Amino acid sequence: MTIAVAANIYKFVEKEIISKADFRDFIFTNLATLYVKKNPNFFKELLLRRK
Repeated sequence: MTIAVAANIYKFVEKEIISKADFRDFIFTNLATLYVKKNPNFFKELLLRRK
C-alpha cells in the first residue's frame, strides 16, 4: 500500500465515514495480525531504534 492510497483512505476519517480506530485497523492491525497468525515469530527479530 502506498502513502497515496493511505492518504486517500484517511479522507474517510476526515469525513467521519469511518473512525480513527477503523483506519488504524485497516492500515496496520489487520495486516500485522495476518502475518503473526501465519508466523508467530514474524516480528521477533525486528529491531527498533530509539531516539
